[in-house]
Amino acid sequence: MGIPVSPIVANLYMEHLEQTAIATAPVQRKPRFWNRYVDDVLSVMEMEDNSIPFLDMRVIGKQDGTLKTVVYIKNTHTNQYLHFDSHHPVVHKLGMVRTLLDRVNTVVTEDWDKEEERETIKDALSKCGYPNWTIQETNKRIQLKVAQGTNKTRKPEESQEKSRGLVVVPYIKGMAERLARTLKACNISTAFRPHKTIRNILVYPKDKIGRDDTTGCVYRIECANCNSAYIGETARKFGTRHKEHQADVAAHCKGVSTQATRASMIGDHHKSAITDHMVDNNHIPNWQDAKLVAKEDNLGASGSDQMEQSGVHEQRRWGIPPRPRLRQPSETLDPHWGPKLGPQKK
Repeated sequence: MGIPVSPIVANLYMEHLEQTAIATAPVQRKPRFWNRYVDDVLSVMEMEDNSIPFLDMRVIGKQDGTLKTVVYIKNTHTNQYLHFDSHHPVVHKLGMVRTLLDRVNTVVTEDWDKEEERETIKDALSKCGYPNWTIQETNKRIQLKVAQGTNKTRKPEESQEKSRGLVVVPYIKGMAERLARTLKACNISTAFRPHKTIRNILVYPKDKIGRDDTTGCVYRIECANCNSAYIGETARKFGTRHKEHQADVAAHCKGVSTQATRASMIGDHHKSAITDHMVDNNHIPNWQDAKLVAKEDNLGASGSDQMEQSGVHEQRRWGIPPRPRLRQPSETLDPHWGPKLGPQKK
């Protein structure tokens, strides 16, 4: 749910279910009453084995007319939980154990059923690599919490040191625990989040943005005849800026066929340093291999200032500043851009 097409898809599926499952169900299993709105159903039907599931519990009718409840698990349940050897904080794993044991205490009504459910949980967790101390320690904490009940004393407000906030950090085993202890000494709470998950690696909810549709980026266009490279930035789509460069170079290089004509144009300033280079040296840009070297989400009015501070200039000329030029192979950029620009031509 959550997207406009969800109700339509739900209606289509539920109509298919009504036409097949209900129509082909045995007479003794057909619902006496069935009313549906999208995917919410109100029905009256015979109870299976004098019991009916509701959420995560099964309500069972006893022979004396009373009811009892047990944990309800679907037939497709595989008892696969977060493995103890997985790269997650121990508190997350103990929290999962506590959730399973808390459900036993809150859902199951009879003691015999509680013991049976605890054995089921213990067997499932042992298959997931959980040692016995995790269950024993969690049980002790739950029993202590139940024993204290509402009699748990609280420190006076004036004696409680006010928390200085919460910090959420990526979990890296060993380092994250030390950081949490250090922050706890400063009365700062710490929460962990997974650094890398299978979902993040394999699932892409949105289509990847192509090179030409990327906005707010730093790009590099190399010369096909020498080792010079043009580095610029734009807050618009790269494809739009790329076409502007091509059109500007084509407009100024068109019809320039004689040395005299070309000599008369040397020294003229154009919109871009790439055009100056092509006109002055009669070179050709390598348009097809133009690449993006960095992504900047905050490019705007201060975009050029940010590029200036990083050692990369847009190579444009406005007003009377010194004539812009392409970076020569002997020149170096700020170290911040070295890994992003990659190996340079020699």
